[in-house]
Amino acid sequence: MFSQFLLSELPVLCYIYYLSGDQIVDIYPGEQPSLFWKIESGQYADELPQLSALTRDHAGLIYIDFRIMQNNCSSAA
Repeated sequence: MFSQFLLSELPVLCYIYYLSGDQIVDIYPGEQPSLFWKIESGQYADELPQLSALTRDHAGLIYIDFRIMQNNCSSAA
C-alpha cells in the first residue's frame, strides 16, 4: 500500500510542496509520514539529490494535524 502511495502521490505532493511557487499548508487528520520529514532534513540526499536540492531552496513544509488542534480546542472548553 505504501509503495502505491510513493509511486502515485509522492511526485505530485513534492511538486506542489516545492515547485508550485506558493507556500503550501497541508492539513490531514493524522501525522505526516516520516518520509517527508526525512526528505526535508536531507536524509535521502544521496538517493534523491534533486529532490533534496529542492528542499534546501524552499522554506520547508507547513503541516497541520487537525486532530491535535481539535483535541486542544475541546480540552480548553
